[in-house]
Amino acid sequence: MNEPGELIASALREIADQAAAPRPMADAAWRAGHRRRHLSVIATSAVIAAAAITIAVAGLLSTTAGPGRPGAHRQGGGSIVADPGSPAPVLLHTPIQFEQVAWISDKRCAAGADQMPGTAPASCVHLTGTGMTITSVASARVQRVAGGYQLNLRLSQADSRVFAALTRELAGLHSPHNQFAVIAGGRVLASPAVESPITAGRAAITGFTSRAQADRIVWGTAR
Repeated sequence: MNEPGELIASALREIADQAAAPRPMADAAWRAGHRRRHLSVIATSAVIAAAAITIAVAGLLSTTAGPGRPGAHRQGGGSIVADPGSPAPVLLHTPIQFEQVAWISDKRCAAGADQMPGTAPASCVHLTGTGMTITSVASARVQRVAGGYQLNLRLSQADSRVFAALTRELAGLHSPHNQFAVIAGGRVLASPAVESPITAGRAAITGFTSRAQADRIVWGTAR
């Protein structure tokens, strides 16, 4: 070491030897300040971690929801269901009407407020105006049955109550007033007779000659 460096080192040693030990109160104050700084760092780290968790959960929710209708997801086998516990309904692409039948004629007619072309090539279903329209369901599933395809619906709680009241009223009437026309896309899919009230909130709609026809009611396109 050169001479100026030795002089500086010697001076520093003398200062260190002459320095008094910290007073107890000063030492305690230093330790308390150190603890406060340490706790502050921990608290700050916890806030940052909580923010990171919140962002991660928000990202997960936005990823799992995906595109499409809120609160709904598709399953294999041609079905669509609402997420469990989700208040969001599954919107139908084409609303479905259940209208009481007044009478059925053997002449073709144009679709109107009180009449619809029947399922037979030359028939017309006249309506009383009593009925209901559903635009959303809790779940929908298409399945193959004898003679074609069937659309199974599970109605929302509100629509289930209305459907139960409608079928209860029709069940006590004589034909054809005990029938309701199932209408979708401007045509009658079926006009079944109601033998007893339907209170379970489920409806099975037949009259589809292909799966694509049933799919379009729910999704608007064949799957």
